[in-house]
Amino acid sequence: MSTAIAMKCLAPDVLDSWQEFRDIQTADYDAKCDAFRLTLGGKDLIGCQFFKGGFQVTGYQMRSYKEELPAGWRRERNSAIAVPAKRTPEGKAIAAELKNLYLPDHAHPGVPKWLHCDGYSIFPSVHKIGDDWWLTMSRTPYEKDMEDFDSALWAPAKLSEYYAAKEDAE
Repeated sequence: MSTAIAMKCLAPDVLDSWQEFRDIQTADYDAKCDAFRLTLGGKDLIGCQFFKGGFQVTGYQMRSYKEELPAGWRRERNSAIAVPAKRTPEGKAIAAELKNLYLPDHAHPGVPKWLHCDGYSIFPSVHKIGDDWWLTMSRTPYEKDMEDFDSALWAPAKLSEYYAAKEDAE
């Protein structure tokens, strides 16, 4: 049976810079969504949430089934969700605009998006504790997958070090 593992970042400034970039990227995405939401009268946007933090807007939540839809929108079958009517010129324009309402997945430096072990997919979790960046995984990946980590950025650490850092930060 595999056990959980932890890794510590050897160059926290690299991940700090990445986090600054991600914060700017997220703020830009939020601003675009807010602007688009205003064109819909403040309706709630809906979409597809990805495993690693990404999001693609695909439509909006209708307030009722009887709500009149603006040009270029259609009601999703058996739901109160409006999506672009891609068979119309207006719907094609809306669909093109929605493609810009996309927040990419977290792609931490030197970390593969997912790995494999004993028939399981493993998704590394990266987070900051105090001044240090840590990576944890619920299982130890296959040895060949461990080669995908940037050894200049990440070094294996004992789980006890990780938990001690976590307790110290609380």
